[in-house]
Amino acid sequence: MEDKILEILVELKESQTRLENQIGNLELGQQETNKRLTNIESDIKDIKIDIGSIKINIKETREDAESSELAIAQNSLDIAKIKMRMKMA
Repeated sequence: MEDKILEILVELKESQTRLENQIGNLELGQQETNKRLTNIESDIKDIKIDIGSIKINIKETREDAESSELAIAQNSLDIAKIKMRMKMA
């Protein structure tokens, strides 16, 4: 009877050791997952900053294009005036 109890206690101890090892593995996996999540969150912040910069660049480019269009229109008008003067002269 004592042998049977001792055998059961040994099996319980082995089961406990296996469970502790599995819990340790799960904790390591959770730590790795947390590191990856932190990296992903950091990458998302960087992407948001980059998108903000791109939006500003697009806005500035549009403004520059509009200014260029106005300058070209004014230059075209000036060229037309000069041509008219040359024809009249």
